[in-house]
Amino acid sequence: HVDIINKCTQYSCGINLFSGPTGSGKSTSLANHIGYCQIRDNYRREVITLEDPPEIPIVGAIQKAVLRGAADDRVAEEKAWTDGFNTLLRLNPDWIVAGELRLKVTMDAALKSALTNHLTWGMLHASSATLVPERLREEGIGMGYLSDPDIFRLFANQSLVPMLCPHCSTTYVKDSNRLPEYLRQRIEKYCTPDTVRLRGPGCPGGRPDNQGHPQCHRGVLPMRTICAEVMHTDHQSLKAYRKSGAAALRRYWVQNLGGVTKTAHMIEKIN
Repeated sequence: HVDIINKCTQYSCGINLFSGPTGSGKSTSLANHIGYCQIRDNYRREVITLEDPPEIPIVGAIQKAVLRGAADDRVAEEKAWTDGFNTLLRLNPDWIVAGELRLKVTMDAALKSALTNHLTWGMLHASSATLVPERLREEGIGMGYLSDPDIFRLFANQSLVPMLCPHCSTTYVKDSNRLPEYLRQRIEKYCTPDTVRLRGPGCPGGRPDNQGHPQCHRGVLPMRTICAEVMHTDHQSLKAYRKSGAAALRRYWVQNLGGVTKTAHMIEKIN
């Protein structure tokens, strides 16, 4: 995943999109990656963000808020985004971070910045990487743009899943009898039962782990981990999308490009 994302940072133009459901950590992942690139490359790029509002401090970026007069006025919001992007383009940064692409006008502005030789980063809500172009199409982005890998370069998607406590979790082999039959069948079909662990009862007294992490709550740690899918587009994959839709794109990505789905990523972590 990281190698694919790093490869897509080398382009001088195009759009890289991070997606996921609400609360999936996509803003954090994007902010951390851009900050990491700035530190790694000694801040050689000029990075400017346009956000509504700025959510997370990004190392090495100039973060600007969308300035709109009427908070609940859709027309005023659209004008504020358009004016903000026009200002950013006049500053001619290397990278533009478009924040969340929830309006058609925001998507159009991000597209304009990508077409005028700026590498553009953005976020939107979608349940999988291969549904990102479908979300854009629903908002009116033309298929000619969506099927061009020189414009849309990266579709990434993530979800957060709970982590079991290493102290009180139990082995599947020992405690499989407490699971319903349908769940045992899924584990034995898709996972490696010998390495699967099950949620435990919780640690008495909330014992921390060896790194001093906080206590577990009924067998689950107060932290989550990412399960992700990251797709670097190419002409053939987007041709499949243009011809037959998101399901064909996903099938081509997995079968021909070695795509790793969120489900497959989660199974790796379970195992």
